[in-house]
Amino acid sequence: MKYHPTLKKVKASRIAAGLLATAAMLAIACAPRVKVVVPYDLMFIDAMVAHHQGAIAMAQPADSNAMYPELKDFAHKVVDDQSREVALMTQWRDQWFPGRTKTPNILDMPGMSKTMMDISPMHMEKMTGAAFDKMFVDMMIPHHEAAVTMAKDALARSQRPEIRELAQRIIDAQQREIEMMNRWKSEWAKAR
Repeated sequence: MKYHPTLKKVKASRIAAGLLATAAMLAIACAPRVKVVVPYDLMFIDAMVAHHQGAIAMAQPADSNAMYPELKDFAHKVVDDQSREVALMTQWRDQWFPGRTKTPNILDMPGMSKTMMDISPMHMEKMTGAAFDKMFVDMMIPHHEAAVTMAKDALARSQRPEIRELAQRIIDAQQREIEMMNRWKSEWAKAR
């Protein structure tokens, strides 16, 4: 067999390219995962907007599905108040963080992962009457508790007075609403 230096160079370069590709894949696979660093206030805004949108979706079917008038009124208040807060936080986001993509790790916020997994607005749309009312308060109470947890975290960590002021309003309003829903549960249980 005759010696072909060009053939050996081609084989050697292919082997080298294969080894480099393998080394690159191993380096990527074994590299430590880099967590995206997001300003706290941006993460709070993105998380609380998503959280409020979940509450709005839960409250919207109450108009046609709830039995108790007080629950219907409360659901309207949830939609109105939280829609207003979503608009305000969206405005802040646009002013303070223009062009930033959505925060990828909003479930890292204290309170987020628990309640966002439990929400099932589509399931609520199928319920009516007393069953809807019970499910609504059973889901909205922990949802509000999670918002309070998030807001308390913002009081401690936010750099912006606007966020801290909103967080305090969320805490005050939603703690009152949790107490109110717990009273309703007791009253409704006695009425049956």
